[in-house]
Amino acid sequence: MAMEITCRIPDAHGCPILSIAYNKDRKEIYSGSQDAKIKVWDVETGRLLRIQQGHQAWVTDLLYSYTASLLFSCSLDGNILVWSDKGKLVQMVEFGGPVNCLSWDPKGRRLIAGGRGVVQLFRCVRSSSSMYFKSDSQNQRIGIAKFLIHHTVLYTHKDVIQSICTSDLGNVFTTGFDRCICIFDSAKPGESIIKLSRCHEGAISSAAYDKDLKVLVSGAYDGSLKLWSHEGHCLDTFNSIIDCVTSIAYIPQTKCYWVTGKARYPIIIDALAPANVTDWVADTCSFRRLPLCKVFHASDTDVAIGLTTEREIIVWRYNQFGPHHVLQGHSDWVEAIVVAHRKQTKIKEDAMKAASSLKKLFPDLNPPSTKDTSTEINGTEDDEGFIPSDIEVYSGGGDGALLKWQTDRTSKTWALSELGLPSQHSILCMLHYQKLDVVITGSDDCKVRVWNLDGHPSVPRWKKAAHAVSRGPDILRGHTGKIMALAVCKDDILVSGSYDKSLRWWDLNLCLPLDIIEMAHDLPVRDLEYCEKRNELASCAGEPRFKLWNARKRKKLKTVPSELGDIIIVKWCNLDGGHWVTASDDGTIALWDPKTSSPVRSICYRKEPVTALLVDEVNMLLLASMQSDYAIRAYQLDLTGEQVCVYTGHTEQVHSLAYLSNRNQYLSGSWDNSIRIWLAPLETSLLERKVRFSVAKIENKELTRPKDADFLSDVKYVSNYEREHPLLVPKQLQDIAGNLSSHKPISDAFLQSAAPPPSSRPNKGELVKQPALVFKLADLEKSLNDQIV
Repeated sequence: MAMEITCRIPDAHGCPILSIAYNKDRKEIYSGSQDAKIKVWDVETGRLLRIQQGHQAWVTDLLYSYTASLLFSCSLDGNILVWSDKGKLVQMVEFGGPVNCLSWDPKGRRLIAGGRGVVQLFRCVRSSSSMYFKSDSQNQRIGIAKFLIHHTVLYTHKDVIQSICTSDLGNVFTTGFDRCICIFDSAKPGESIIKLSRCHEGAISSAAYDKDLKVLVSGAYDGSLKLWSHEGHCLDTFNSIIDCVTSIAYIPQTKCYWVTGKARYPIIIDALAPANVTDWVADTCSFRRLPLCKVFHASDTDVAIGLTTEREIIVWRYNQFGPHHVLQGHSDWVEAIVVAHRKQTKIKEDAMKAASSLKKLFPDLNPPSTKDTSTEINGTEDDEGFIPSDIEVYSGGGDGALLKWQTDRTSKTWALSELGLPSQHSILCMLHYQKLDVVITGSDDCKVRVWNLDGHPSVPRWKKAAHAVSRGPDILRGHTGKIMALAVCKDDILVSGSYDKSLRWWDLNLCLPLDIIEMAHDLPVRDLEYCEKRNELASCAGEPRFKLWNARKRKKLKTVPSELGDIIIVKWCNLDGGHWVTASDDGTIALWDPKTSSPVRSICYRKEPVTALLVDEVNMLLLASMQSDYAIRAYQLDLTGEQVCVYTGHTEQVHSLAYLSNRNQYLSGSWDNSIRIWLAPLETSLLERKVRFSVAKIENKELTRPKDADFLSDVKYVSNYEREHPLLVPKQLQDIAGNLSSHKPISDAFLQSAAPPPSSRPNKGELVKQPALVFKLADLEKSLNDQIV
């Protein structure tokens, strides 16, 4: 969600606050209250700037127009006041009765006001600042210049009009206590009115317009929420999501609706799912224990403002690097997270189970009625329409539970299920092996467990019932210390590292031991990493060195000494031919050349141990977290330049990081018992870094045809399809020499557009990426020119 509180203004008014508005140019917040005052606040510091007085009753609504640079306020005293952006009253308009709501029509530059059954439209005329007031000879104010000119009056409702929304195309939506919704065109307000009756069971209390989906969202006192099209069709309904809807705000940055009521904290609806995602994002917005009664989003900004029953103003701002979601499921610290890229053939039997979990998780969601296509698998009847994800997330930690998190491809919601029940033995490490479709865990009880994901129950029941005994995970015994690291090598060979300082090799097909290296290190093994390209296994144990092993012969290749601190984490990176990446207890992160076994480049943010490290080869980033920092810092993969971004939100140490490729998101597990999801940096900034990195590589190499296969992939990309299906000249073009006289002459314009530019030959230091098709077409064009000549 990544909406973070940036400012809180306690006791903003002496009476309940009824309305709010925001001026992004001056960074000012306007608040209206039952005390008939309008107060102006600094959005950064929360300091009171001024008080604007002019109304004689409750200030029911405020609206700031960026087009006119004017503030409009309405009240139960029956007046609409126009204020300059500096707080000067410039016009007073009599409405003829209490005014409840205001809205701005950007297409027609009109102000729309709603009262008791009446909608009035005013045309806005922006005068110069010198024409604010008319004065007599004694320089006394005798009149106010007009900024609003009355345009149209519509009698559309039979009761109080509570909310007015407008679209960029000039569509106006009005909602009221008479349970009706009226839709009309602001350009022809009296000719195109669509009135929808009995839209809710209770009075419609609030509405908001979704500019992305082009729908109206209405909420009522009956606790329901509905989505409406421009034609007046009800698209979706959320029943009883809250006891009483008091306000709705659409947050375009997160594509969610914030809904407040009489509950202790708001409800958040995912607009794309659609589904209630409050449990996953409430912590990211700090909604817990906030008695919000009204929420407001400032148009064309990343600012959201909330009002509480305790007369407090709270300001949120969108933070791209704040937590996007928070997954709560563990009762103790989270130590390991793994993203399982499962094959579609492996998850067909799990599809129905996941659909059932999602359906039970969101009983308030009413999907459109469709033909019953339910089927029965393993005695459970579920929906066939669920599309399972090919990526699942598994987590483990101090509570001993192995949890599975699953989501479909479109929704932001997560379905939680238990693969392993909580136990007294903490899970310290974990990995997923796609070939055998197994999740392997290492615990502090000195055992390695292999969980088969294909065709077995999500929760092993053991002897849960007297007549039902289910098979649990395969247990690999042999270590005498807690399991700290796991790695899978070629030919389905598992390697485990333990506090007993040994390395053990296992056959995953037979779940039997193959080999053991006692005293592989002088200290307990901390981490393992397998490089398939070199068929090497790297291990570290908190020593000023790390070791490389031949994965096939199970023999030590070399010991790589380090002067960069005691190494506690080791990873492999395919950057520029491949590098080992290490993290030390003194905060140093280094790249190592596998050929020379020497450090290539290193960085150190602070002098403290690195608790988690992630190599992201998709976005070319390196993520790391420190022991007492609790933040996740992203660096360029080649460790050049400044840090890219900082993710903040955890309150304890982060001990696990993972990359979710199908959503371009990161996952982190922490000792604060939570899993947090973060958005990867914007693609534009990543593209700039990729271009700079490619140019830097070329500047350091000769222009002669490179022999390095990795460099070739950067200079000239040839897809697998192009290699399997090489370009062939069509038969018609092959016979063009014999039939040239029967064809029409080819124009010079066509030849000029088809021919490559004269400067197509690359200069020194210039990177040119051209597929083979370009050269084939160039040769073909040359032969055609020869034939024509």
